[in-house]
Amino acid sequence: MCAALMATFAIACWSGADARAATGVQSAWSELGPGGSVIARAITTRSRCPSVSVEPSGESMSMSTRATPQGKSFPELVCEMNLPSSATSASVQGHRLPLSDPHPRRIVIIGDTGCRVTTRGAQACNSSAAWPFAAIAKRAAREHPDLVIDLGDMLYREGPCPTGNQGCAGSPYGYNADANRADFFTPAVPLLSAAPWVLVRGNHEICARNGLAWFRYWEPRPFKGECAGDLTAPYRVQIPGLQLLVQDSSAASDTNANPSQVAQYRKQFATFAKWATRPSALLTHKPLWGFVQDSSGGLVPVTADLQAASSNRLAAAIGLVLAGHVHGFEALGFGGKVASQLVIGDSATALDPAVTKNLVGRTIGGPQGERGHDSGPVRLRRARVLRGAPRLGHPGPQRPVRQAARFMQDRRRSRRLPLGVGPSPFGPCPTHCTTVRNRDRVAPTPCSLIGTSVSR
Repeated sequence: MCAALMATFAIACWSGADARAATGVQSAWSELGPGGSVIARAITTRSRCPSVSVEPSGESMSMSTRATPQGKSFPELVCEMNLPSSATSASVQGHRLPLSDPHPRRIVIIGDTGCRVTTRGAQACNSSAAWPFAAIAKRAAREHPDLVIDLGDMLYREGPCPTGNQGCAGSPYGYNADANRADFFTPAVPLLSAAPWVLVRGNHEICARNGLAWFRYWEPRPFKGECAGDLTAPYRVQIPGLQLLVQDSSAASDTNANPSQVAQYRKQFATFAKWATRPSALLTHKPLWGFVQDSSGGLVPVTADLQAASSNRLAAAIGLVLAGHVHGFEALGFGGKVASQLVIGDSATALDPAVTKNLVGRTIGGPQGERGHDSGPVRLRRARVLRGAPRLGHPGPQRPVRQAARFMQDRRRSRRLPLGVGPSPFGPCPTHCTTVRNRDRVAPTPCSLIGTSVSR
């Protein structure tokens, strides 16, 4: 029996391999595109796209071809259609497609979900303890979300499983349909069935890696038959009370600012400032502010390109930055001087070494910009990171934990507070949600559960 992660749009469960063979539909989901359009997608082994049944009209609407087969790597057909705003329910070949809730209250946030298999080491993809994405998706679906945000890096099976390694024996690998199905579409079934998605492109989806799959499956704009470059234009998803600003930071340099890329990202931040006329959240795979800890114990700040391009300043209406990339969880607050940053890159891939150093009081983002655009550093006032992450290849199960960020309306002071405890970027909130507060206190709050990283 299928579960549904954070959403009231729970779609019908997949009926298994037999049903997929009978209908030809391997995967089906819905995602939100620019402006908030609801896009239905389906992957089929048939030569023609299936039809979508739409209620209340009872109409059967043909999906159009998004991507035709491309060699042995991608032998299937990818189909799509924009669901009409009047729809109350929709399904394709018995698989219901979740619709957009006009007032989303529960949002699941995941990032970096794939099972890492490379020449440097391999996760035990065959173990739900070592690679818990399927359990995470199932657990998250039970929260009945209204929306799922995926912060990127879906595919990690880039190399063959080492000979004799039973933990990943039989795993497909490479930039192809089989590997993407194993790393994403199969384990994500309950969550795909729970709510529409907003997907962010990660560095594993650049053209030299899984970029073709990104444009075939997940990019919300039209597919042109190839990987269309590594820096696509930003867009926004607008829902009443909720604006998501989506950035492609897949090719941004982590530690050394690249002047040509900085110039391009600076234009994107200018666009975000223009769009941010109401409470907004910035979605980007690479953190605007984040830390990793190297093997010698030193702290390495990321991401240099984005810090230089933004000058460490965002429009006042952008109250939250959501990112992945760093394989852990970080909640960083800057005393209200800039938006709070959540790094959620712990949703099943092998975790990075734990950040054990105290981050409070440290600065991040020194002057790296061009003349006239120098970025002043910002100082951390509050920080929370996960500890005890196993290194790649080390034995022992990951212990996924549930995390949340709260954005509570403070009517007395119209300003952001550390760790995102400030005016809600998503408007009025219900009173029944619970969330993790500062110091890990959990209690009912007059605010929505903005998201969970991983849980089971």
